[in-house]
Amino acid sequence: MSNDEMESATEPGIIYLSTIPTGMNVSMISDIMSQFGKLGRVYLVPKATKRGKFRQYDEGWVEFVNKKYAKRVAKNLNCAEVPGSKRNPWFGELWNIRYLPDASWNDLFGAEREEQEQRRSAHDRDILIAKRHARQFTAALEATKLEKKLEVSKGKRQ
Repeated sequence: MSNDEMESATEPGIIYLSTIPTGMNVSMISDIMSQFGKLGRVYLVPKATKRGKFRQYDEGWVEFVNKKYAKRVAKNLNCAEVPGSKRNPWFGELWNIRYLPDASWNDLFGAEREEQEQRRSAHDRDILIAKRHARQFTAALEATKLEKKLEVSKGKRQ
């Protein structure tokens, strides 16, 4: 069994970032975390505050292809200083990382995805109803126009 086959056979691991260093975004987090292993998905929750120089994030989740990588990242980076020079806005900040042992991506974001699907289907249904009403209205309008034309033409004949 090759290394790629072993990775596909293992379970993915998820880590939770309770704070995101100031100025970091999804691509920066992905670059740092990918040094420890192959990544799956990354999701960061944007702060509700007004955007300034750059978008800030409250918390985030990173999925690794193998849970071994996720455990290694949580062990090595938790309470460690975020790498970078003094010029970086996150200079002096610490990582706060937890490994989520029994979590899956669907457990974390499945309900949110279902709500989105329900909203989308309700919206599509509303659009179909509005289109049907518009078609009925235009058909009724055309019918009244045709009746008026017929009345006018009958009046001219008599």
